[in-house]
Amino acid sequence: MKGAPVPMVVSLLAVLLGAAAGCGMVQQSRRNRADAASCERGDGRACMRQGDLWRGYRTGPNREPDALQRTLAAYQRACDGGVVDGCLRLVALYGLDPELAGERARGGQFALRACELGSAAGCGLAAGEAASDAARVGLVRRSCDLDLGRCVGAAEAIADLPEQALQLARRACVELPTQCVAATRFARSAGERGELLGMACAAGLLQHCPAAARELEQAGAHERARELARVGCRGGEQASCATLGQLLATPAGP
Repeated sequence: MKGAPVPMVVSLLAVLLGAAAGCGMVQQSRRNRADAASCERGDGRACMRQGDLWRGYRTGPNREPDALQRTLAAYQRACDGGVVDGCLRLVALYGLDPELAGERARGGQFALRACELGSAAGCGLAAGEAASDAARVGLVRRSCDLDLGRCVGAAEAIADLPEQALQLARRACVELPTQCVAATRFARSAGERGELLGMACAAGLLQHCPAAARELEQAGAHERARELARVGCRGGEQASCATLGQLLATPAGP
């Protein structure tokens, strides 16, 4: 993959590799031989088990010199056969393994394949290798479509494109009001922050009503500010009542 992976991506890659850890150093049992044969016939899950097995032979007293290549081959068979985990393991290996430092670009290919197979994580990782801003935006939007919980993270991935990032953040807030506070990171004005916090308030997260009201008051949306303060106050949120009192005591602007 291009350059040094950013910390968030490194963490995700490490998690993907960690999912295969703990397989142990075992001998090639009858089941393992059966898996090898099944993998050759196109059984993706058997290929995953073979990949995990060969990863275990990369170190320790049973180390095999060709274990890495066998690992990659098994995971690629799984990925080619439509097993998302195989693609993601390859992304992780090509992204983090020092023996593959010269082939990091291949990780992006497998991330794109994972995305095509419906992996939100794959789409997010593929976005990091996209050749253009348009492709990057398309991939993070796909990630958000596949997993609404990733929308704010998707916005973070395109934070250098503020309008598109705000669109994704707003969608996260609409679909999952608990994400509204995180979404405010991409707001560019008090009005936008107030709008996002107001969505949380209107969805019943009354603790956000006072902040929403204050931001909207600052932005000049006086009636909306009072409306949201009333919502919180009627719901028993005492800070909203205090904010409403302050707003009512302050003459609204023109």
